[in-house]
Amino acid sequence: MASFLKRLFSGQNRTSTRSRHSRDKRAEKKFVFYESSRRIVLLILFISFLATIFVTFWGQAPSGPRLAPDQVARTRVVADFPFEYESRILTDRAKEIRRKEIPPVYTVNYQHFTEFETFINTLNEKILRFSRANRSLPRETQVEKLELELAEIITNSKFHPDVKSLLTLYRETDSQERYRLFQNGLNKLWNICQPGIVDPSIPWFASRGEFKIIQLETENNDLVEVRLQKVTDALLNLRRALGELDRSETIYQAMFEIMKEGVVPNLFYNEVRHTRLIEESVSKVEPIKVSVAKGDTIIELGSIVSGRDLEKLSFYEQNRRALAKTDPVLGRYMQERVYYTFVATILGMIFVPLTYNRLNRRNRAHSLTALMLVINMIAIRLVSELGETRLFGENAAFATLLVYAPPFLLGPITVNLLIGAIPAILVSLFIATLYAMTQGGGIEVFLIVMVTCLSGILLSRGARMRTKIVKASIIAGLVLALFSLAQGLFEGIGLSLLGQRVLLIIILSMVYGMLVVGIIPILESTFKIYSDVSLLELTDYNHPLLRRMQMETPGTYHHSLMVANIAEKAAVELNANSLVCRTCSLFHDIGKLEKPQFFAENQTLGSTNPHDSMRPSMSALIIKNHVKIGVEIARAYSLPSIIIDVIRQHHGTSLIRYFYYQAINETKKQAEGNNVEPTPIDQSNYRYDGPRPQFKESAIIFLADSVEAASRSLKKVTHQSVEDLIDSLIDTAIKDGQLDDCPLSFQEVALLRSSFVKSVLNILHSRIEYPQDPNKSEPSKEGLAPTTEPNPPAPVASKAPSEDNDAGSAAASPTNAS
Repeated sequence: MASFLKRLFSGQNRTSTRSRHSRDKRAEKKFVFYESSRRIVLLILFISFLATIFVTFWGQAPSGPRLAPDQVARTRVVADFPFEYESRILTDRAKEIRRKEIPPVYTVNYQHFTEFETFINTLNEKILRFSRANRSLPRETQVEKLELELAEIITNSKFHPDVKSLLTLYRETDSQERYRLFQNGLNKLWNICQPGIVDPSIPWFASRGEFKIIQLETENNDLVEVRLQKVTDALLNLRRALGELDRSETIYQAMFEIMKEGVVPNLFYNEVRHTRLIEESVSKVEPIKVSVAKGDTIIELGSIVSGRDLEKLSFYEQNRRALAKTDPVLGRYMQERVYYTFVATILGMIFVPLTYNRLNRRNRAHSLTALMLVINMIAIRLVSELGETRLFGENAAFATLLVYAPPFLLGPITVNLLIGAIPAILVSLFIATLYAMTQGGGIEVFLIVMVTCLSGILLSRGARMRTKIVKASIIAGLVLALFSLAQGLFEGIGLSLLGQRVLLIIILSMVYGMLVVGIIPILESTFKIYSDVSLLELTDYNHPLLRRMQMETPGTYHHSLMVANIAEKAAVELNANSLVCRTCSLFHDIGKLEKPQFFAENQTLGSTNPHDSMRPSMSALIIKNHVKIGVEIARAYSLPSIIIDVIRQHHGTSLIRYFYYQAINETKKQAEGNNVEPTPIDQSNYRYDGPRPQFKESAIIFLADSVEAASRSLKKVTHQSVEDLIDSLIDTAIKDGQLDDCPLSFQEVALLRSSFVKSVLNILHSRIEYPQDPNKSEPSKEGLAPTTEPNPPAPVASKAPSEDNDAGSAAASPTNAS
């Protein structure tokens, strides 16, 4: 019964294992299909093509020339269709004219005249009483005494008529005649003060404008138009009126000097009433409509662009966009742009395979590139639409500022950091072409945008710090600002407006750089494609996987460190991505975390070799299975796709020679014992599943892995032995076709060979012999035990195979088994 249950459960485990392997195999096939299928590539191209067309051109008419006020027009714009619009400029001008036509409203205050009239009458009575009281005195004595009394009266009053003029009247007239003169003078003064008097020196008077007729508000709140009378005019009118009294010159002059004290400004501006009248009058102004016939000139070549010209051009562009929206698909503009975008897409399909093989069979990279192109065009469209809104569209100067304000660098820098320079250049080419088409097809726009994007790509290349990304964006923005400044000078734009444009570009370039820094982590986690910034973070030795390797597989961890050093130095020599080589080397053997005891570098002295009790085919299966396990672990820890690619490719399809030769030897012995021909061994069972290295960094790690592992088998380390070993490894890899799929040239292979030799000699350098204490016969216990040979003997190789140097080693020792 116990044996039955054991067989039953063992059968269930086998079934479970087979189903799990089947699921893993199906998942791997799906992954390979979505990652490398040509149909997926075509689908991505088709979707990105439609999205780009929709985002860039849907409902948009070709943009006309971007002009600023007082700029010299460099092109002639002619209306393609008739249209009519309400001119805000002409309407505002008519309202302004109407506003200036409304005379100001004043309120007159007669208090000063009333007080002056009372003062003159009182003064006359006092003079009369004085005359009666001093009638007996001589005339001259009366005048002297009257002068003293008048001076005292005037000193205590707010009015200060001329004392000498009063004395003149006293001498020349009697009381009755003097009374008539004062009354006639006051009547004349009233006629002058009644329509009001204004002082031009008052600040609010100058701001009202020049008016000869004003509106006077009466006591009944009626408005009466009267002629404006200034103080100088009132004095002149007073002099003229007093002249009508037909008196002697002496009396006339004395009356004028006395009565002019009553001439003071008595008009006060009624702002509330005047503003209400203006608003009522302006509200009656009808909007002025302007009709433009087909063929009429909107902007004349060489003319100074005025506000009316810009307004007419703005309404012309609005009508063009409206017409484009009525027929967004079949319109001529849309058809042309679809055709040109299709040509650009074909150009990209030809351009990428010719220049950038790393995009081959990497559909995530294709998707990311297409997505960033669409996102970038959305951002450009949003900024362009901002300049056409009611908030800014009526401001021609602001619209001119926005020509080079869109985020051209968003897509190129992001693609450059995540995928590479060649796809980023392709994105730049699309952005410059599409934006130039939206701006009317100007070659100057294409060139300026293209130079800006290329500058951003160059400056952000190899960025490992986020601050460098922002700095690259700012410097590229400076390049854009300088070229836009030069272009603006050619177009005759004012220096003030150009200064604002330059400042706006620099500020926005910093903002766009920070936006790139913010969007990269989102794209990395979505597409599992990582930039050098994130790869540098993965080299932290406190990463969970590296910590596990330090604790569980210390031999493999040390081996990975050595491979990282060798590969990184070689990548620098080949001008490859040294950070990719270092990061991928640290994680390339994480598959050994499962069953670490089956790999020689993790076995300790005296431990049992598990391969001794296994068949060679099973040992080979366990050894090569660490690649699949490494891929699973990498995906579980969300490692970048490039690390997964290196894990799959770091052995290529190389032969696990130790167990392959062991299988051949066992077959031969069995055949000799049975006197039969040996059964051929299927070599595919002893080869890694691959694929072979697909890119330069993968090939460097492939060879560095073999070199580091094989160098441990050298019994005597000399320059010649290291060179022979490395030559043998590289030649075997080339003959086996392991480097056929990567873009390594013979010159680069020679550089690799030289770099590997230097690195291995530095790693396996010998130590000098410590001298013995001449006073002691025994070796020193404080240091290492002295040796009699300059190079200590190599340790005895373990019987457990190490698969790391299988990529091409011809050695037959157990340590060359992988």
